[in-house]
Amino acid sequence: MKKYILLLILSSLFVLLFVSQTTTNVISIWGPATPSSVPLVIAAEKLPNTKITIFSDHSQASALFLKGETQILFTGLDVGINFYKNKAPVVMLNSYVTGLTYLVTYGIKVSSFKELKGKSIYIPFEGSPIEEIVKFFVEKDGLVYKKDITPVYSPFPSSLELLKQGKAEVVALPEPFVTMASSIPNVYISFGFKDYYEKLTGKKNGYPQVGAFAMKNWAINNIDYIKLLHAELAKAIELIKNDPQTAIKIAAPYFSFPQPVLLKAIGNTSFNLSYSNELLNEVFSYYQSIGIPLDPQFKELFFIY
Repeated sequence: MKKYILLLILSSLFVLLFVSQTTTNVISIWGPATPSSVPLVIAAEKLPNTKITIFSDHSQASALFLKGETQILFTGLDVGINFYKNKAPVVMLNSYVTGLTYLVTYGIKVSSFKELKGKSIYIPFEGSPIEEIVKFFVEKDGLVYKKDITPVYSPFPSSLELLKQGKAEVVALPEPFVTMASSIPNVYISFGFKDYYEKLTGKKNGYPQVGAFAMKNWAINNIDYIKLLHAELAKAIELIKNDPQTAIKIAAPYFSFPQPVLLKAIGNTSFNLSYSNELLNEVFSYYQSIGIPLDPQFKELFFIY
C-alpha cells in the first residue's frame, strides 16, 4: 500500500512537472488590434510553442508584460522608451511599421500643418507617440504647439464618431480608422505622417512606430527564437506585399474589422523590418530628427546580436 501511494505521488509530481514545463515553454506574444499586427499573426502561425493575443487595452497589455505574464509585447516605440526610462529591464527586439497614421480632415483637404493655424487637432492621449510627432510637425512648420494648434485628447473610436457628426475638423488617425473614415461624406485623407516626415527631414522609409519588446534576460536565453521570429516576420511582410488577400484571410479571425477594411488598411500601412544595430541607428536617427536626441545610455535598450 505504501509502495502504491509512493508511486502515485511520484506519478503526480511527474505530471505536474510536465504541465509546468509545457506551460513555461509556451511563448506568449501580445500585439495591438490594428493592421500593424497582421504580419505578427501570420508569423506566429509558423513559430513553435507560441500563443498570440491581439489586445485593445494598452494599459492591461503593458501591465501583464511588466509582470512577466507575456514574453514579447508589440507596442508603440514611445511606450517601450518609457519602460526603459522607468528602469524596467527591457530590450527592443525589432520594429517593422514605418507608416500607419494619417491626418484626416473634415470639410477641407490640407497639405501642411501651416493651414491648420487656429484649429484644434484630435489625438489619442497626452504624451502619445502621435502627439510626439504632431508637435514636431507643427514646430517644423513654424507654428507654436498648444498655441497655434490646440490638442484635444480623444480615443480613436470617439474621434471617428465626431468626424461622422462633423464636430471634429482635424484628427490624427491610424489605420484601420483611416479606412473607416474615408467613406464619411466631407471627410478627406489629407496626408500620411510617413510622407510628411520624409518631406520635412529628407529621410526615406518613414520612421519606426511599432516594435517588439522583451525582458533582457528572456531575450538572452531565447536568441534562436528571436531570429526565427524575425525570419517569419520578413516572410509575412513579403506575403502582404505580394498577396495581400491571402494575408488577410490568415489574419482576419484575430480582428473584429471586416476583411475589406483590413485589406484596404494594410495597403495604407508601410512595413519595413529592422533589428539589431540597424534598428538602433534608425531609432537614434528618428529622435535626433524630431529634436529629442536620446542619451548614449539608451543603446542598452536594443537587443544586438
